[in-house]
Amino acid sequence: MKGSNKEKKKETSAPPLCYDRKGNRLFAEDLVAMVEKEAEKRRMDRLPFELQWRLNTNFLSGNQHCDINVHRGTVENYEPLYEYMSREVFNRIAPIMETRLSHLKRVNYRVSVLPKSSEYEDRLKAELADSLITQRRNGAEYTSAFERILGLTELTGSAFIMSWWDAMKDFGRVGERERSQGQLPQMGDVAFTVLTPYEILPEDLYAEEVEEQPSLIVEQVKSVEELYDLYGVMLEGQSVDGCGYAALSGAGGLGYESGTLALCNVSKENALLLRTYMERPTAAYPEGRMIITAGGRLLHYGALPYDRYPICAVKSRRISGQFFGRSVIENLIPLQRSYNGIKNRINDYINRSTCGQLLIEEGSVDADDLTQSGLCPGAPIVYSRGATLPSLLETPALSDLACTQCEKLEKDMEYAAGVSGMLAGGSLPSAVSSAVAIEILQDLDTTRLSLYADNVRKGILTLCDIWLSIYKRYITVKRTLCMVGAHKRSAAISFLGEDLEYSELYFESENELQVREEEQRQKYLEVLKLGLFSDEKGALSSLTKAKAVRRLLGKGESIDYAESEIQLDNARNENAELEQGREVVLSSLDDHALHLAEHRLFALQDRFRKKEAAEGEGMKALLAHIEAHQRALAAQKKEHTEGEKTDGNAE
Repeated sequence: MKGSNKEKKKETSAPPLCYDRKGNRLFAEDLVAMVEKEAEKRRMDRLPFELQWRLNTNFLSGNQHCDINVHRGTVENYEPLYEYMSREVFNRIAPIMETRLSHLKRVNYRVSVLPKSSEYEDRLKAELADSLITQRRNGAEYTSAFERILGLTELTGSAFIMSWWDAMKDFGRVGERERSQGQLPQMGDVAFTVLTPYEILPEDLYAEEVEEQPSLIVEQVKSVEELYDLYGVMLEGQSVDGCGYAALSGAGGLGYESGTLALCNVSKENALLLRTYMERPTAAYPEGRMIITAGGRLLHYGALPYDRYPICAVKSRRISGQFFGRSVIENLIPLQRSYNGIKNRINDYINRSTCGQLLIEEGSVDADDLTQSGLCPGAPIVYSRGATLPSLLETPALSDLACTQCEKLEKDMEYAAGVSGMLAGGSLPSAVSSAVAIEILQDLDTTRLSLYADNVRKGILTLCDIWLSIYKRYITVKRTLCMVGAHKRSAAISFLGEDLEYSELYFESENELQVREEEQRQKYLEVLKLGLFSDEKGALSSLTKAKAVRRLLGKGESIDYAESEIQLDNARNENAELEQGREVVLSSLDDHALHLAEHRLFALQDRFRKKEAAEGEGMKALLAHIEAHQRALAAQKKEHTEGEKTDGNAE
């Protein structure tokens, strides 16, 4: 009867939101319960990975006398075998990771877009996509996010970036002329945030790629104020458990105790867990599903609003058959433990040698007083009459094996991390003095580290591809984008999402850890010498020369930019104006030949072949402008010919 009453209540309160694969009706409370139950299950499945991430964080921060308790499912500090034993931390992981990060940041992560063909229209669309990516990557938001991405991949092995379309985000500022004409700001742009692996709950832990996951849950801790701003619903906050740093007594030695930072469980007050459930398209749900819940309430239910999961993974080291990546810290932890152990035993030896140990006859001295006071300089040692005189215990010399093992562990840690003395401190082996040998060592040093950089580059390519797919889906009204050139002049272009077509995304330069920048420049010089960039007469155009100087001397090099570059940018700006049906007046400074070629290429695009575009105001203005350039160019040629005749008659 209770079940019947519940079913009856559901029937009278609201219609079902959807049906499951068995045809059962699902209401809001059913979806919330499903998401919460699934999140709890996946969190337990992910626990072994999470414990390893916590252990990595502790070792990097300096809390290294800890380990995973597999029975309790926690990371716990362990006590020394004897109270007197030193348990200092000699953290070599931190400087090694700093070295890795510094070299990974040197790699060029600049993404370029390859057009579908060499046709002008396809090249223009590829340039447009390239400019959109550059606009998103040049902001301070991305720079800060990229720093965090590299840090997370090195710490936990994985970082995730979630992107979405923010309808309230300003796409770009409107100029004074557009504002005077009543044009409103262009609202709507791609937004993104960096997610830690603690916030990702995959359905299958052994499917390597995000696209292979049947479903994903993103679990974020949000304050009730943030939830109200996002969804307009005021919920009752709770105390939510999370991770944070706290000071613990994790190190010390003979007679003292020191604190270290450790990753501990902390609570955030007046907050809730925001869970976003995403399911890819299936036979039961052809458009996929997105379910958002918080505080036991359903905040959103609908189809997946994107063609794919709007999440990309950036991994430090890929493991076959595993969703999460692996951090190099996992390889360093056992070596760091051995290193700390040997160093502490050396400290114990020094303490024993310097403080001294007395051999005393039983009952000859007050042992408790001597233990408490120690061998205080100048203080008398009172012993019983007739007893054996107390004497110092002879300590054997420290074995060279301990120091040798420490040096070996230091090299082993550098090798395990993919760095060496050359990368870490610039030191060379004593037997190496040849320039060729040094160059070979440099190549060997960066070979393994370059594999990690390639994994990061792959993640950045996926991120840019997701951004372009979101732009293509949501830009349904014409937008104007300023494409800024190398000489800081902008060329405005109007576009729709459907104009974002390209063949593939690629990196414009090789991985610097595989092919050094000097080698890339040398190859470029060889291509220049072969004449592959020369025209029919074997000469380099001013535009090609300017590009070569920037390529060889750097983007920030102060050079005289070719006039042809400025002329082409002006022509492209005029194309955008003419497409809107606005009249553009010729300038006496125009290079009519360059302008005419650029305008004709723009007018020959396939989209202008359609009847509505061919007869539109934009095409009429463009054709009229082309005819004006043709007349001006013909007048220039006529004037030049007459001038040559006049000079000939004068001679």
